[in-house]
Amino acid sequence: MIILLVMLAGCGDDKTPSGSDRDTAPSATTDTDAPTGGSSTSPTAGTGTGASSGTSTGTGTGTGTGTGTGGTVGVGCGVVDVFLGESKAPGVHLAWSLTVTSDEPGRLTLTLDDVPLVETEAGTEHMLPILGLRADSEHVIGWTLTCDDAVMEGEIPLETAPFTLPWPDATLFAASDVGLTLIDMQSMDLINYVALIHADGSPAWVLETEEKVVDVRAYEGHLIGVEKFDVVEWSWLGEELVRYSPDPDADDIPVDTYGFHHEVFPTGDGFVALSTGSKLIPGFPSGYMSEETETRMVEDNLIVDVAPDGTIRSSQSLLSILDPTRIGWGSLNSATLGVDWAHSNAVVIEPVTGDRIVSARHQGAVVRFGADDTIKWILADPGGWGPAWTDALLTPVGEPFEWPHHQHAPMLHPSGDGRLVVFDNGNYGRRNPYSDEPAGLGNYSRLVEYRVVDGTVEQTWEYVDTLTGRLYASAFGDADYTDSGTILGVWGFLFQEEGIDNSERGLGQKSTRIIEVDPETDEVVWDIRLNSQSSDAREGWQVHRAQRLDDPYAP
Repeated sequence: MIILLVMLAGCGDDKTPSGSDRDTAPSATTDTDAPTGGSSTSPTAGTGTGASSGTSTGTGTGTGTGTGTGGTVGVGCGVVDVFLGESKAPGVHLAWSLTVTSDEPGRLTLTLDDVPLVETEAGTEHMLPILGLRADSEHVIGWTLTCDDAVMEGEIPLETAPFTLPWPDATLFAASDVGLTLIDMQSMDLINYVALIHADGSPAWVLETEEKVVDVRAYEGHLIGVEKFDVVEWSWLGEELVRYSPDPDADDIPVDTYGFHHEVFPTGDGFVALSTGSKLIPGFPSGYMSEETETRMVEDNLIVDVAPDGTIRSSQSLLSILDPTRIGWGSLNSATLGVDWAHSNAVVIEPVTGDRIVSARHQGAVVRFGADDTIKWILADPGGWGPAWTDALLTPVGEPFEWPHHQHAPMLHPSGDGRLVVFDNGNYGRRNPYSDEPAGLGNYSRLVEYRVVDGTVEQTWEYVDTLTGRLYASAFGDADYTDSGTILGVWGFLFQEEGIDNSERGLGQKSTRIIEVDPETDEVVWDIRLNSQSSDAREGWQVHRAQRLDDPYAP
């Protein structure tokens, strides 16, 4: 970490600034231990409300440089040390932090280019990541420390270096200053990222990962996600805090399961995640349109509750909860441990009851059940369900209405009023193998909101026609309620837009659209495309999930 000294300016009647160097002499001397590439003149000690100051400069390495000025010793907060440091964790970019320590407890306010970022609780030690930087830019990091009636403050210029790794081009169809958005992002022939992006698509924070990350979210001041078969937590400085793994290295926490996939839901005391098992199922259909059956090895989807020490507190089998002989399109695909009967891709915990809400993609079903496996409801086309499950099927009310199909990422409305939003991929014309109705004309994906009340389901909102027409993402997808009341959607696996294949445009094979919509007005708040020229990224760029960070410092 590079140490950069900053000016401490006293404000008010009883807030004399303190020196940022505890070992400065009472008179000016030459500092032979200044940061590499800079020099420092030690300040003269001030008394009472008076202060005299010196200057120092420090040059950073890696992704930027910083400069600052030194201060003096006074009353109020006592001696205050301020450090601006760049993370040296491997593979992280635009990751800087500000550390402030003081003799007296105080509240620290951090600003970036005069924009307030966060104010802490009172304490003597503060370390805050600086979120929202831009590459190849000049910034000013401001801080204010308030200790009782004393206030000390300063500013540090910071210059960041260019970002030179592969990065997608961004096309804005609807521009808005929506702040920071957290995404996983991959160009399969190039690189894997977890990243914060600005509203214009430029990088604000980037972590290279060895394997593809398929779900990541900000949680309690850090990040948690699924990387290949592991659940991993990272700090905003890019440090790996903990890794839960079925095949652990020396520092990992072992978990006795086959592996994690698709999504992790943190609970405050560990996490709930999707894992995998297998069972022999008699009477399993031999084909989609066949009445013949056989005994098949079927890949089970497990919902596991994992304690912080890696202990599995509970494991629920979806094959034991849902109809094991009902199939949907894709259910006969080969998977690692058997045929891919359900292909669950999301798990959500209802905050009051602790019920699980699971998206089973190949079943075209979103199902809610308790910790005792009791099914509360099934949101799915009623075709093909056995008699033991029909009572749990929701009854549709109102028009228009369509069932979701091959969906992703259900999210409960924070009001708890029964609403949930889903990214409905819409594969196979939203029809399952048991449907007597013809498939719709053309496949398209949508954002859709339902309200579940007393065994019924009403479609309360959908977003189908984007600013460039309908989009079809055959895989991936996300739908989130944001703190501002909008809905954020990800079409993360697009091979064409506006009816034209990406390759015909000279673009990478896959593109991503991230679209934010106001459900009250259907106004498109933000619409951005991420892709590159095929010569830069032949596979293009894909995104699984996105999270709007209205307050990236929220606990």
